[in-house]
Parts: sequence; C-alpha cells; structure tokens
Amino acid sequence: MKRYLWMALLPLLIFALWGCEDEDDLLGSRPAFIGDDPYNDLAALGERLYVTNYDWNEGSGDRVYLYSFDLQGQPVASFNLQMNSQGYISLSADSAYLYLLSQSGLISKVTPTGDLVNRILLSGAVVAHQPGALVALPGGSQYALLWDEDGTVYVHPFDGQALTLGEAQDTILVPGRTDFRAACVPSEADTIHVLSSDSTGADYLVHFDLGWNVLGETALADSAVAGVACLGNEIWVSTDDRRIVPLSDL
Repeated sequence: MKRYLWMALLPLLIFALWGCEDEDDLLGSRPAFIGDDPYNDLAALGERLYVTNYDWNEGSGDRVYLYSFDLQGQPVASFNLQMNSQGYISLSADSAYLYLLSQSGLISKVTPTGDLVNRILLSGAVVAHQPGALVALPGGSQYALLWDEDGTVYVHPFDGQALTLGEAQDTILVPGRTDFRAACVPSEADTIHVLSSDSTGADYLVHFDLGWNVLGETALADSAVAGVACLGNEIWVSTDDRRIVPLSDL
C-alpha cells in the first residue's frame, strides 16, 4: 500500500520540484515582466535599450539580471549577471559594452548578452561619497558622478578599460537636489541630462553643458522615474513600476 501511495505522490512531487526550479529559470531566461523588482537605470546600445532590476532579495543566489528591450519598449531577452543585493545600479554604454555601478561601489563591464568582461570594487572616493550616474559624452569620454546629501556632485573621469576613476575634475553644488543616479547625452546635443530628486522624492532632470556648468532643470511629472537613456535625440526612462517609455509619454 505504501509503495502504491509513493507512486501516486511521485508525479506531484516532481511537478512541485519542477515548479520551484522553473520559477528561477523563468526569472533568468524570460523578459522583464517576470518578478516584481523595480527597474534600475537605463542605457542604449545599438538597437536595444538595457536595464537591470533593483534586487530586494536578501537571500543568496543570482538575483540581478540584465534585460534588453526593442525600440518600441518591448522586452526581448534577459541575462543572469551573477550578482545579488546590489540595490540601485547605474548603467551606461560605449559602442560595444555596458558599464554598471552599484550602490556598493561594485563596477562591472559586460557584453550586451550579459557576459562579464571585468568586475572590481571601487575604493577611495567611493567610500567617502555616494556612487551615482555613469555617463558617456560625445567623443567617447566617460564620467562617474559621486554625490553628497547636500547636493554636491563630484565629476570623476572614468576609464572603461581599467574600470577606475580619476581624481574629480569638477565639483558642483546643486542646492536642494540629491541622488544624482542616472545621466545621458542626446546624440546631436551639447546638454548632459542628470536624473536627481529632492527631499520629498520628486524627480528632476538637471541640465549641464559639456563643461559641467548647470544650465537649469526640468521637474518630472512622474516621481517613479528610475533611470534615463538617450536614444538618438530622444530621452527614454525606466520607472520603479517597470515601464520603459519615452520621456514624452510620462
């Protein structure tokens, strides 16, 4: 009798185990609508937009993924980045690679399919300030923005080969603004758009010229903006509630 009972239960046990494994498999191989993590920063590379998830999971295992979207904002694929508990991740791109800077100071260089090229833990300046946006300027120069709660922004040259930051070349005070977490530059413009917030959580794009002089700012009607990317001359945004849309659609 026990043998027959075990045989009867076996298919249910297999199904239950398969279901548990399938949940993680789906998270790692299906588009970004699987799971409920908010989105992080957004970057454009080639004909795709890329974003990672804000990992709320406090357990072990791989919980951070790179998601790609087409130019209509529709999910295409996802790739396991073999990280967890990184919190917010700023994202930028050059002509071939994606660069990720997490709140922990971990910086990674990956291919558009999520393959790791290099990964290091920054020290020094990052220990003293909050990691913020990564941004590539016209001509190929890259920068990392570190910031303090009083609205001070430190502009560090970023070496994408060595994954290192140079000494801050500019220090800028933007009163009343904080969390300078994402940035982009339109392809035919000379303005750097940096996503920031105020003490109430409202979001703004602070505008800089290419010499890092403040030009002004734009208040965003939606306070759920997580990241920005410039695709050609159009600004796209990622949101906490998992949207990838042009800024004009907010």
